[in-house]
Amino acid sequence: MVTLGTGRPPEDRDIPMRWSLPRTRTRSTIFAPRMVQFPTIRACRSWWAILMLILAVAARAQGGTSLAVTVILNEPDAGGVLHIAYCPDKHAYDTEEGCTVLDVEATGRTVTGTFQDLAPGPCAVKVFHDINRDGKLNTSWIGWPQEPYGFSNDAPVNMGPPSYKLAMITLTEGPNQARIALR
Repeated sequence: MVTLGTGRPPEDRDIPMRWSLPRTRTRSTIFAPRMVQFPTIRACRSWWAILMLILAVAARAQGGTSLAVTVILNEPDAGGVLHIAYCPDKHAYDTEEGCTVLDVEATGRTVTGTFQDLAPGPCAVKVFHDINRDGKLNTSWIGWPQEPYGFSNDAPVNMGPPSYKLAMITLTEGPNQARIALR
């Protein structure tokens, strides 16, 4: 016969037999409750930091600011590549330094390119249809573009590119859309 928690027969015991669980753990404690060790404060801090990091990454993956630019081609059968430039400020718009460029194959009547992880606020978008795939906007001898081009807000062109103020759009937190018809 075995008593709970000891694993020894009752005749080998010095004390009277009781039907209770031992207060301390012994070598053979099949039915004895295990001592629960709670994590230290230091361990809780590190787990908390890991959890916050995971939640921050997940929130950024789900949210953030994005801009989907839909370009309407005026020569849909020409092929080539669309060069879409996202310019976050006036200096980048004027000098093209600091613009993020997205290259998208020009297939079909409308083409959409998406910029991810942008800062909310004012920006402008430029696009040109590189039909011959040479990587630049081809112009005539007097400087007129020979390939289709366009700007955000469908800003009007008058003897040169439109000003940043005319092409400016404002991004809000979350997904944003812009439509540009090429000329």
